[in-house]
Amino acid sequence: MPVSTTTEDRPRILCVDDDPDVLKGLGRVLGNRYRVTTATCAGDALTAIQASAEFAVVVSDLHLPQVDGVELLTRIRGISPDTVRVLLTGHAEIDDAVGAINDGQIFSFIRKPCHAEQLLKQVDAAVQQFTLLTDRRELLERTLHGSIHALTDLLALTCPAAFGRATRLKRYASDLAAALQVEDQWQIEVAAMLSQILSR
Repeated sequence: MPVSTTTEDRPRILCVDDDPDVLKGLGRVLGNRYRVTTATCAGDALTAIQASAEFAVVVSDLHLPQVDGVELLTRIRGISPDTVRVLLTGHAEIDDAVGAINDGQIFSFIRKPCHAEQLLKQVDAAVQQFTLLTDRRELLERTLHGSIHALTDLLALTCPAAFGRATRLKRYASDLAAALQVEDQWQIEVAAMLSQILSR
């Protein structure tokens, strides 16, 4: 069970359902443990994902107006890959939920109606999955940055001219990536720095 000392420390959960009563129930059950945001349609959910800090988990009903829950969760996966996606589904829709899980679009599904304890158990597991994903990504990035820093330091010592070229390339690549509004700009900067190491 997540431990939080303040409200701001709590993981963020986005609940999506077109029934306001269901959203109120989800908010009551999850609100003591998590920071809960609600949306009644896919458009509002996508706006919330794009406009605010990262959500640990999105819990969405399968049946939403205009865009169904599986499509919504697929779109959220593209915007925020680390966000763990959970589908709310009725008993008659189990095949659809299993298909979505098998396609890798969602982490799990919760049958409606569900007891508060079951809901908390599923959301707790989803938050733990989010923590594992983000911790692993941060560890890999730190390791990668450390390795690249060591390589560029070595390049600066052994071949200052190549290091100078790499630094200039990095600056040009960074400016170009910023102008093009490229996400994950650091990857381009790393490639520019490594280009001179690989050419040696």
